[in-house]
Amino acid sequence: MHRGWYQLAYERDLKQGLNPAWIGEHPLMLVRRGDDIGAYDASCPHRGANLCIGGQLEEDTVVCPFHGYRVALGDQGDGLRVKQYRVLSLGGLVFIRDSDGLDCGFEDYLTELDREHYLVPGFTMELRTRPELVIENAFDNTHFRPVHGIRNEPQFQRRESRAGELGVTGTFVVPASPWQKSAAQGEMVSVPFTATAFSPSLVVSELGGMDPYFMITSALPTEAGCTVRLSLALKPQPGGRPPSQEGARYLLRQATAGLEKDKPIWEHLPADAPFNPVPADQWVLAFRAFADGFAPD
Repeated sequence: MHRGWYQLAYERDLKQGLNPAWIGEHPLMLVRRGDDIGAYDASCPHRGANLCIGGQLEEDTVVCPFHGYRVALGDQGDGLRVKQYRVLSLGGLVFIRDSDGLDCGFEDYLTELDREHYLVPGFTMELRTRPELVIENAFDNTHFRPVHGIRNEPQFQRRESRAGELGVTGTFVVPASPWQKSAAQGEMVSVPFTATAFSPSLVVSELGGMDPYFMITSALPTEAGCTVRLSLALKPQPGGRPPSQEGARYLLRQATAGLEKDKPIWEHLPADAPFNPVPADQWVLAFRAFADGFAPD
């Protein structure tokens, strides 16, 4: 469990009261009361029972299902209590940060993105691979052409960091699609691309040009691999109207198809796969160095 941000859920999946969640084997509970969502350790400090499985929420405590003791949520009281985590819930996406530091500017970034765009909760995909490989993919510029059919090999440049995040920028040459309405079908278009990692499990990619949009990709560790959640941030239509649902569905279908192309490669990489980097792997190495900074204390 590294430090920094994780996306634990979509708001649509959380019922009122206690909701179990995990980061790898680390049990957590999301407590929903109305529109408010809190995140806490789920292990009872007395004997380790999962408070979310059979526990009862009573005001600011949870009654443990094992021995009936009351466990306070957060730093309240002097008795049994569980750690509270920072929660960021915007546009139907629910994130937690597992430490006081290593925000890397994400909270301000997503708040600003939500202010100027519509956040569109997307889909969930289970993968049998290491979560950092999914996020690293955004920085692997030489894989886009053979795997995803990009017509060029983009040359990435580092973006200036404001708060410790890792960002790169480049250009994709791709055939015009129903989304790129500024070009005729079949023509090639040059699309500016940026990728910004805010933690080893979280990256935001922007496809720019005449019809820009953002993809927010998270990879949450699980016992079997990782849970990928991918969502969109889209500009409003003229007059401030919400973005086209048809357009959002198209982009999510394209994103699903992209992950399906990566999936067989990721899921058949052995844990001890060789890594003999070549000069073109400089941004993969940069991401791995970035991820090392989130190791647990």
